[in-house]
Amino acid sequence: MRLLIINEDSKKDVGALFKSIQEYTISYERTSFIVTIHTFPNGADIIANYMDQIPMFQFVATMAGYDTLLIIAKTEDQAEKICHQLQEILSN
Repeated sequence: MRLLIINEDSKKDVGALFKSIQEYTISYERTSFIVTIHTFPNGADIIANYMDQIPMFQFVATMAGYDTLLIIAKTEDQAEKICHQLQEILSN
C-alpha cells in the first residue's frame, strides 16, 4: 500500500486526470503486465501526461501515441489494479 498525499494542486491534477480518462477513453485491456488504453485522436498523450504527474497509479512507464497509451506495470497484479482503477473512473 502507498500513501498518497493530496494537496490543492494535486486535487486539480487528479480531477483533470479523471476528466481526461472519461473524455478520451474508448476502451482498455490488460495483457500480462501491460495495460493498453485506446483513445480518441490525440487523447493518449493527454492522459499519459497526467498519469506521469500523479503517483496514484503504480507503473514503471507510459508510452503514448496518437490514439493508444501503453502503461507498463511492474507486475500482473499491479496491471490488474490499474484496470480496476480505470473501471472506477469510467463508471462515474
